[in-house]
Amino acid sequence: MGLAAEQQVRNLSRESHPGMRVVCVSEDPDFIHELQDRLDAHGIHVIGCLGPTHSSCPLMCGNHCRLTKPGDFVLVDSPPSGSFVHYWQEVQVGPYAGYLQRDQPEAFVIVCGAPVGPSGPTGEVAHVSDREEAIELLRWLALTRSADDRSADPAALTNQSATPTTTIRRTG
Repeated sequence: MGLAAEQQVRNLSRESHPGMRVVCVSEDPDFIHELQDRLDAHGIHVIGCLGPTHSSCPLMCGNHCRLTKPGDFVLVDSPPSGSFVHYWQEVQVGPYAGYLQRDQPEAFVIVCGAPVGPSGPTGEVAHVSDREEAIELLRWLALTRSADDRSADPAALTNQSATPTTTIRRTG
């Protein structure tokens, strides 16, 4: 990602958005754009990051991630190999998700599609099996968060509040 693109991502992350924020870490920019398109209608603002190996990642240098804030949701979209790889640099998804969780303990980190084994230990992060489950979970979280914000009567959410069929695994 070039300097102009990095600055654009930083500027977007600093804007005030009243809805839920999701930082999507994925080496696939098409998936980031798809996620933005699909979740925008649900009041979810998606900020994209191409991963720790495609730019100088402050988190990997021992600093704080500039894209995440307390209360954010962070979706780490695992490459099929279980590692972010760029030339000679390789970062396993599991440890990276753990770094994100330790950096922002109030954030909710979700690992999507990590293969069993090679992605490494993950600590206290949630896991979903694929991108569709991740999107379903994020929609559901936005719905429940907006219900909490409105102090809505649960009966008012009858057709919208069904628990997702997503299976969330916590390790640690």
